[in-house]
Amino acid sequence: MGRYPYRDEALGIARRLVEHRRLTSSGAAAWLGPHGYGTELIPLQISQLGPYLYDGTAGIALFFAAIEKILGTGEFRDRTLEALAPLRRKLSELTAPSNRADRLTMPIGGLIGLGSLVYTLVKTGEWLQEEELIREAHESTLLITPERIAADRKVRVQTGSAGTILALLALQVEAPGPNRSGKTPLDLAQECADQILAERVSFEGRPRAWALSPGKIPLAGFSYGAAGIAYALLRLYEATGRVELRDAAQEGLSFVRTLYVPERGNWRDIRSDFEARYQPRHGTWKDWWAQGTLDDLQEVRHPVVLDRYPEMWCHGAAGIALGRLETLHLEDEPAAREEIGRTLENAILRARDPGHSAVGPDDLCCGHMGQIEFLLCARLRLRHDEALDAAETLMRGVLERAKAEGTFRVSAARGSQVFSPSLFQGIAGIGHTLLRLAEPAALSCPLLLA
Repeated sequence: MGRYPYRDEALGIARRLVEHRRLTSSGAAAWLGPHGYGTELIPLQISQLGPYLYDGTAGIALFFAAIEKILGTGEFRDRTLEALAPLRRKLSELTAPSNRADRLTMPIGGLIGLGSLVYTLVKTGEWLQEEELIREAHESTLLITPERIAADRKVRVQTGSAGTILALLALQVEAPGPNRSGKTPLDLAQECADQILAERVSFEGRPRAWALSPGKIPLAGFSYGAAGIAYALLRLYEATGRVELRDAAQEGLSFVRTLYVPERGNWRDIRSDFEARYQPRHGTWKDWWAQGTLDDLQEVRHPVVLDRYPEMWCHGAAGIALGRLETLHLEDEPAAREEIGRTLENAILRARDPGHSAVGPDDLCCGHMGQIEFLLCARLRLRHDEALDAAETLMRGVLERAKAEGTFRVSAARGSQVFSPSLFQGIAGIGHTLLRLAEPAALSCPLLLA
């Protein structure tokens, strides 16, 4: 069997995104998409997408730039710039000499926040060979102020300082000089790291890690937990040689290791322990983890703890193993290699199971694309041919099922048929992974903010 026409499939997704765009009065592109969990407290709503990489127009622009880099037809250069136009205009206003930006509350994270905008401008500038985008990314670092860094209590990859570090490291490669405040991207990354070091906590005597948010427990996964934060600290340690960053990362990974179960080749979701003791007074656990406090819980002590071993990127094995794989050269311990090896074996077996693609969502964050990215990175890092074969097998299963059903299953839609254009929980991310399979070495992995 020849190579699957991944480029053609990605092109179909890109053209569908173009068809669904809405042009504003200023001629900029915008998209409608779903937000919320579909629960009573956080219902599913349809609204115009915001600016960020995870769930907004920046993520769509990144995919357009990626397909332009791979196909080189010129068709999606204008679509990329059209999608970025409102973001660029707003950043220009906020970075102009004034105090206007000081009055705005903005997260700084790598997927949702200022870091995500820096990363998007850097990568689109690189792929389109548009130096002005990289210059604007550098200028926007003026908004990553000491006050915003100090206000970050979550510090995770998605919305916090760990993700900002990764975006700043991407910028450091392209534009390492100081901004108007005299700070280089590496300077700002180290300020973010200092905030991360200050936020470490211990839960039930385990090694120190980082709470999901104040009042909540530490998690293990990449997007919200210690695996992603440790990955960011190790990447910055590699750039700076600051030993305390390596030590903090290793302690965080020791916390993650307390949840590893060799027989499963996976990490237990520590939330199941917490949920066995309590129950939200209102709404669901999904609502509580998103916005609840300890006062919103009542103690119940369930007699049976239902262990969970998630496989997805955001909370599960794909993300934890992906971060470990990409920093293995910095913490090359036998235990780490064994954990990655077992996880990879399991991922290959699942991907080759004909029924696996029929179950669960397809997207990057919570679904099959995140698992494919782990397999693809294993092929690139370890020269593991079986991993690539498994990734392609899983992708073919997803595409064939989507063709039969007439749609992809994406997490943002929460089981509905609502069109979901975003990068991490929508169809843009599926298109990006198709391009990565077509040209594995040509595009960086968005799950790593590399």
